[in-house]
Amino acid sequence: MYDHVTEDQVVVAIDELQQAIGVKDERSSAELLSLLQQKKVQECVQRIATWLGLPIRIVLTIIPPNATPGSGKGFGGASLARTDSEGHGMEGITAQVEIPRNLPMFGTRRLDDYPINVQVGADCLDVPRTFLVVMAHELSHVVLEAIRFPRRDSELHTDLVPLLLGFREIVRVGRKVISTSTVGGVTTTETTTFGYVPDSQFAFACSRITSMVESYHEQKLNVSKEEKKLRHIISEVEHQSERFCDYLHFLDSYPPRRIGSRYGSAIVEFHSPDYSRQRELATTRAATVLGKAEGQVRHLTHYRRDTRQELHGLAMELSAVHSELQKHLQATKQDVLVLRRCVPLLYALRTWPVFGWLSKRLYARP
Repeated sequence: MYDHVTEDQVVVAIDELQQAIGVKDERSSAELLSLLQQKKVQECVQRIATWLGLPIRIVLTIIPPNATPGSGKGFGGASLARTDSEGHGMEGITAQVEIPRNLPMFGTRRLDDYPINVQVGADCLDVPRTFLVVMAHELSHVVLEAIRFPRRDSELHTDLVPLLLGFREIVRVGRKVISTSTVGGVTTTETTTFGYVPDSQFAFACSRITSMVESYHEQKLNVSKEEKKLRHIISEVEHQSERFCDYLHFLDSYPPRRIGSRYGSAIVEFHSPDYSRQRELATTRAATVLGKAEGQVRHLTHYRRDTRQELHGLAMELSAVHSELQKHLQATKQDVLVLRRCVPLLYALRTWPVFGWLSKRLYARP
């Protein structure tokens, strides 16, 4: 059945799954392979479950190579292997997961630390990268059952779950096992494909999902650009505010003998208790919005159906706060310019090395 799957079927399946489970950034296999190298198989499978978003507890059983179904030591159910046009297995049973009929729903407390029995053939451990593919597939059955996905019995949908949840490269590398044997001087090469999606549709599915992820990355980049702009203007407003307070304090400490009425009335207004209040509130509000955006985007790797709207909303909010702060910045610069014209030139230039020492001598802060 799956040898004849079409691109349209893959598109429909991906869209259905995205609505239900979202899509994640790519995961590296390095950590998982390291655990297998240390023979920490249980930890490895548990990590895969966590990456798939499952809060379950894995109970792993390794099945001996010669075990048979019904013996109590063999498999008794579904497998991860290529199927023919009639849906029959072509490579035999490799792994299975036991899903209880009363499996708690995703998002409920009962699913936390819920034990799930997983069996895997010992031969699969001989090829670590394929072992990761098998486990990701088998645990995807649990994902679909836990969310009560309508098509949870579909192996096509099950095969696509790891691709959506960050295992695209892991599956691409590990889904095929190539073995060679030589008999009577004749060398035979055999390729075993793990999974139900044909190669052409697998590549198409990965490409489509990668494009989806990249579109979210573009949105994240837009948000990051707005963050950078807002961060810069917050810094500039704070700098100008410091200059404003510094000049105002200087004039209070060293009142000029003569000052124009235009500047005098402005300086009187500057001393109003609430004169800088709106600017301070705007700066605080901008810092709050910036912190919220950074917190949401920095660790965002799982994109759900409402993520696109959320990212758009963040970008718009950052832009709006930036525009508001821009007005306060321009007003503060004008105020600083007024004060700058009332303080001695030497004091205004005190940050220059050549004038700094002399300015400090003449205008030591009271």
